[in-house]
Amino acid sequence: MAAGLGTRADSTYLSDEAREALLVLMSDPDTDIRIAACLSVGAVGNGDLALTDAMAALLDHPERRVQLVGHLARAGGTGRGPGGGT
Repeated sequence: MAAGLGTRADSTYLSDEAREALLVLMSDPDTDIRIAACLSVGAVGNGDLALTDAMAALLDHPERRVQLVGHLARAGGTGRGPGGGT
């Protein structure tokens, strides 16, 4: 099967470098970067415990927008509405 065309059950494998980068980005001071990282983690869906813990920490984030995206990403959503925006 062509790269990127697998099913959700195929679950994308993350290298150690990609995993560490996502963990750093999930704590970035820029809200939009944290949100993008959160959505990326939600899309991967590989059950990585460190990423799951980092996502759970964002659910208590002081900014409501980050909390909402965290909830959507954990539920398997994209965080994007019909028009493609958040």
